[in-house]
Amino acid sequence: MDYLKLLSDNTSKILSHSKKIRDMLNDILDKDSFVETDMFLSGASMLDGSQAYGEGVITGYATINDYPVCIAAQNSEVLGGSLSKAQADKILKVIKRSMETDIPLISIIDSAGARLGEGISALEGYAQIISSAAELSKYTPHIAIIKGNAIGLMGMYAACADFIFMSDDSVLSAQSPLTLAENVNDIPQKLLGGSTYRESSLLTIIDYKNNGELKNKISQIFAYTCDKISENEDDPNRTSDALNIDVKSDNLIAALADEGSLIEMYADYTQYTKTYLATVNSLAAGIVATNAEKLTKAAINKITAFVKLLDKYDLPLITLVNTKGLEGELSEEKQGLIYDAAKLIATISQTDIPKIAVIADYAIGYGYVALASKSVGFDYALAFANAKIAPVTSEAAASIIYSKELKAEGEPSEIRQKLIEKYAQEEMNPFVSAKGGYVDNIIEPALLRPYVASALMMLLN
Repeated sequence: MDYLKLLSDNTSKILSHSKKIRDMLNDILDKDSFVETDMFLSGASMLDGSQAYGEGVITGYATINDYPVCIAAQNSEVLGGSLSKAQADKILKVIKRSMETDIPLISIIDSAGARLGEGISALEGYAQIISSAAELSKYTPHIAIIKGNAIGLMGMYAACADFIFMSDDSVLSAQSPLTLAENVNDIPQKLLGGSTYRESSLLTIIDYKNNGELKNKISQIFAYTCDKISENEDDPNRTSDALNIDVKSDNLIAALADEGSLIEMYADYTQYTKTYLATVNSLAAGIVATNAEKLTKAAINKITAFVKLLDKYDLPLITLVNTKGLEGELSEEKQGLIYDAAKLIATISQTDIPKIAVIADYAIGYGYVALASKSVGFDYALAFANAKIAPVTSEAAASIIYSKELKAEGEPSEIRQKLIEKYAQEEMNPFVSAKGGYVDNIIEPALLRPYVASALMMLLN
């Protein structure tokens, strides 16, 4: 037998049935860095005698902008990328290699579902890779790239990843989109694409337009989660006079973060709170910014999920606090607001990551306790000179504290307003909190970045 010809023929067949996914790998991996593993591993022939070349998945290791990665890339050109027990075995070997070496895993997912002819063996394959992916999260970053379809159990495998990239052509679903929406004319990408999950779930969905952007975003995440530092030439002493006029969250974030360093997490999941991975003076950190409204159940859950992500990668937390406390709607209470609110405090207090609080405007009641309190675990707390810190709003306080005066005067609006202003000036100003040792410094808003950069350097050293 001519073994060289046999090798050539088999290699040629595998390559010819995997061109599209190999083109993608060439785009996102460093040139000539990919080393393929288990290229010829295969299961039994199909019932009709045909072969699933490469078992519909390409595995190996490589680098992305010099970061080492393990790779498992499903190949939809072979039986729709359907998962067989042999394909699961190939993926499982890569997951274990990632665990043993602490090298991040990249899973590229594009699958039509299970290889139905294998029956329960395919289901056991799913069980193995999903449970192993869950275990992997304790060791090293796992990035899932949904190239096409991630449906059913393969979608659940993707959901185990720390970061999920989805293009406009991607679909993620626990069940078949056609089954879920038989009478809906919208395409699956519109029903269950990335935009849907960014709005309605706490999966860390990140969009990308092309493979070049995908490669850059992946390497940026590695810089934050693996290196904890990403060189940036932005001036750590840069000031922002705009903050002296308006402390809205967008201005705060732009003033604080290094230029070009922001990656927004849970981007469209409630606009009451913003969460970002970023660098400040080249040091990786997580930023939470509230936007002057009361904290809803969704906002609290978003912050909790983000803090857990930071804790996993030992990244500092910076809160930009501007909130009047908890949402008081009865519907929120009935949905378990108290449980979620307590869970956020517990999550923050149980983390050992450095924590910096900046009280930009309001820090009322629960908002102060959860996002700025020294007792919950914040190492350093700043407040802007016009910040307002108190158990309740000035309106509520005036009604309680000055109730006798208001009743005696017949509660005219002008008297009420004066008492509201009196409470705000005398009791809510940050100098009261600073005297008690609860605020470390009171600063001009324009100086946000220099002070936080300095505090971050101090805490990390």
